Amino acid sequence: ENSHIPLIEGKRSFYATVLHLLHFETIHYTASYTAKLISQPSIFSLHPERNIAQLGLYHNFSLKELLEAFLLERRKYLNFLRALKQKEWAKSMSESGKARKETLYLAARRTALHDYAHIQIICLQTGYKGKNQT
Repeated sequence: ENSHIPLIEGKRSFYATVLHLLHFETIHYTASYTAKLISQPSIFSLHPERNIAQLGLYHNFSLKELLEAFLLERRKYLNFLRALKQKEWAKSMSESGKARKETLYLAARRTALHDYAHIQIICLQTGYKGKNQT
């Protein structure tokens, strides 16, 4: 399957990029959900590949299954974000070893920017310019 072959040598393949996004979101979605539910939430210092990948959550998933999982997780997260009341966006969580607290707003922004960067790389690698562009 071509999705496992990087389009640019030394970069992630399309499959590996989707897997990375899922691992990243496992950390950040869970932290956001927890932040809403408890009074003094803590963020654990975890890394998508060094930690979450070791769990084997998506072991042997096909590309189609990875994409379906990504879409489902994103849909759940967007439902969560849409349901937040204005004051809840300022709910903060702390990460061990860091003085600065992160809000739900900053967490959502970081996730959006992270995903945008990876999508731009995929577009650059594939030459995709969007549906309405030539």
